[in-house]
Amino acid sequence: MKILCPACGQEVGAKDVDLLQRLAKCVGCNNVFSFGDKVEGSVFSSLERPNIEMPKRFEISNGPEGFVIRRKWLGPEIYFLFFFCLAWNGFMIFFISLARTFSFIMIPHLTVGIVVAYAALAHLFNTTTITILYDAISLRHAPVPVLGGKTIARGDIQQLYSKETVSHGKHNDTYTYGVNVILNGGGDIELIGGFQGKEDAIFIEQQIEKRLGISDVIVPGELPR
Repeated sequence: MKILCPACGQEVGAKDVDLLQRLAKCVGCNNVFSFGDKVEGSVFSSLERPNIEMPKRFEISNGPEGFVIRRKWLGPEIYFLFFFCLAWNGFMIFFISLARTFSFIMIPHLTVGIVVAYAALAHLFNTTTITILYDAISLRHAPVPVLGGKTIARGDIQQLYSKETVSHGKHNDTYTYGVNVILNGGGDIELIGGFQGKEDAIFIEQQIEKRLGISDVIVPGELPR
């Protein structure tokens, strides 16, 4: 669903929408307006998103530390990573053995080999753990250290929504899916992303909303219902 400014017709982004108050601010003309009449009543009931069954690679548990969602990274993409890693690093070892000396021109190629090898190890061993506490959401990737861990206080969370990201390539487009958080103080941050299937993102969104008592409402820019 898109929210358009009634004054100038510009689309309003998610970060400029207050779902609780049903108010939006247009950054184009600074108009503040209510959009409650556009999303109330039958719109919510007819567009209610069905519950998603737990996808593959997921595990859930409920213990003293909170409600925990775990997702293993290991998937079909590991075959490409390992093949590329072996081919690239094998070529580099062969090239260096022939050259019998080190040149600075090799540094970028060696860097690529190290990064790909590290990514392959992460996809082989890592698990993403989302812990839902009564007052916060914690996200961690382990055991191979990678960026992306975060903790968001419950009081900062206004709404969650699933989002599609399109990366435009030379020959085709790549679609990935993730979960974003709209903050009470303003702003929109990504909780987690990079999923190949939209069901993964929607499942996480629904589980967090259920545990934190957040109603599922229509958000501009979310996955179509």
